[in-house]
Amino acid sequence: TAGQKLFIAVGQQGNGPNDGGACGGGGGTFVATGNATYTTSTPLIVAGGGGGQSPQVGQPGLTTSNGGQGEGCQPGGTNGNGGADASNCGSGAGGAGGFYTNGASGGNYGNQYGSGFISGAAIGGSSSSGSREGGFGGGAGTHSNNTGGGAGGGYSGGSASYHGSNYEGGGGGSFNSGNNPVNTQGINAGNGSVIITPLAA
Repeated sequence: TAGQKLFIAVGQQGNGPNDGGACGGGGGTFVATGNATYTTSTPLIVAGGGGGQSPQVGQPGLTTSNGGQGEGCQPGGTNGNGGADASNCGSGAGGAGGFYTNGASGGNYGNQYGSGFISGAAIGGSSSSGSREGGFGGGAGTHSNNTGGGAGGGYSGGSASYHGSNYEGGGGGSFNSGNNPVNTQGINAGNGSVIITPLAA
């Protein structure tokens, strides 16, 4: 509507080479509204980012609101919160960010968690080695040796995978407040996008 303030964060593909190694998780794409700043906003639509490869293709972003479970590890985030870390799954990477909160950050590499939209401006997770950062939009980072792909950010963040090669982080959950929503899983590859179409007068 006229005068409505929107806060938009467009998700970024996680970083990492196409050499069969682990990659950072993809960031979710967020559109929120509010009267002040993004830190007090409410979600309108959120598209979850996919989990990073390691070396198999990563898990897709989900159409459900809950984040995906990292392979061999804990369930994903719920109710708009960040995903679980791998502190009990080989002590690996952190979880991906959700709308409200950051991904969990326990474990030896928990500092690679993704930030939440409200709690941390949806910043992607860092990488301890090999430049495998998570994408902007709360994607969790990972590292280059003997590790899984990073989890995907979204309305609820994906959880980290087991700390070992050939494990993929969970995809991010999605949210759609529209009257007639149409949601499709895994429809996009690469960076996210937001398209705003003006209505006829």
